[in-house]
Amino acid sequence: MRPTWVLLVLIAAAAACGNGPVATTPPPPSPPSTPAPAPSALATPAPVTFVEAAEIVERAVRGRVTNLQLYGPQPPVVWLAEVLGRDGTLTDLRVSATTGEVSGKQVQDTEAAAGAARLMAADRVGAWGVWRATSGAVPGSWITAAVLDEEHGTVVWEVEAVDPARKVRKIEVNAATGAARVLL
Repeated sequence: MRPTWVLLVLIAAAAACGNGPVATTPPPPSPPSTPAPAPSALATPAPVTFVEAAEIVERAVRGRVTNLQLYGPQPPVVWLAEVLGRDGTLTDLRVSATTGEVSGKQVQDTEAAAGAARLMAADRVGAWGVWRATSGAVPGSWITAAVLDEEHGTVVWEVEAVDPARKVRKIEVNAATGAARVLL
C-alpha cells in the first residue's frame, strides 16, 4: 500500500466517525456543461496504477495491452485487461488494483484477436505513450480506462482519466503519433 492512499482512507474513516448531525439534503446538481464526477470507488488513484497494471498483464501474457479499464463500483477494485499475445491470441485478464495479483485468464476467439492485431499493428505508443500523452493533456490526472479503437479511419486510444478536481475527462490519443486531444 502507498502511504498516501492509507492516509486518505484513515482521514475518510475519521470523518465518518464524527459526532455531528448527518446532513439529509442532497448536494446541488452539477451544471450540465461540467463532466460527471468519478464513481466513488475511483475517486482516488488505485494503488496499482494504469502503467503498473499494463506492465503486469503484458508480462503475464507476453504481449501488449489493447484494453485496460479500472472497474469497481464497489470494492474489490480490479483492472480488466485485454492483451494481444506475441502468438496472436487475445486474452482477458483481471488484476487486483490493490495487490497486482492476476486472475481470470480467458482466451477470446480468433476473430476478435484478428481485429485486435490489425489495430495493434498501427499502435506506436503503447501503454507508456498513452500515459505520457494523457499526463501532458490533463496534468495531475490518473487513467481509469484506455481502449485501442478506430475512429474515422484513424487508430486511437480512447482514454478516460480523473483530473485533480475529481472530474472524469475523455482524451483521445493518436496511436501512431501520441498526439492527445481532450474531448471532455
